Amino acid sequence: MRLWNSSFAVVLAVLGHTSPASCAAAEVLNGPVGFAKLWLEALRTDDLKRLKELSALPITIKGFNLPSGPEAIACGGKPRRDGLVGVSAYDPRGGIELVIPDDAAFERGYQCLRQDNMLVHYIPEVRWPRDRHDYRDSNVGEIGLVKSTRLARRLQRYRGDVRKLPPEDFLVQARMTDNNGVTNHVLLVLTPAPSEGTIKVRGVYIDELFEE
Repeated sequence: MRLWNSSFAVVLAVLGHTSPASCAAAEVLNGPVGFAKLWLEALRTDDLKRLKELSALPITIKGFNLPSGPEAIACGGKPRRDGLVGVSAYDPRGGIELVIPDDAAFERGYQCLRQDNMLVHYIPEVRWPRDRHDYRDSNVGEIGLVKSTRLARRLQRYRGDVRKLPPEDFLVQARMTDNNGVTNHVLLVLTPAPSEGTIKVRGVYIDELFEE
């Protein structure tokens, strides 16, 4: 994985000022971390259009959870052996895996991901303590570039996926918590999109933890 190229950031900052579809310049200047935050914010605020703009296709999403039942199965989950419906079991070894191949499939995949309340409801509202040291929100998080050899312990099971990534991709790791039992880790893989003069999210690897 390579470091963020400052000259590329300047180009993106200009795009942020001139195109309504581009990201805010303040976030663009943060490079892959800024784009990763925008992707998470679009998910939190239910902004399908923005999330699609920020995503590279195909995009792989692994590790989110849905209550057991027909909807979870339709989204790629497996039926419970005991047949129970409506049970939310946050199993770090399991979780749902989605590969959204194209535009036609994006909205359906997005709706599956949005149903995971444990993920969506615990994304900090824009402010991340590492940036502004603002703890007024109940949900707080840390986010930053990470090397493939320095993944959080909770994300270690995705090392095999990371090893397959091309060297030009960036890894951004987020840790999000409500400081009351819920701690989620998300690893976002961002790849350059030279034809569009930007970068996009092509992989999202999730770990959800609830401890009473």
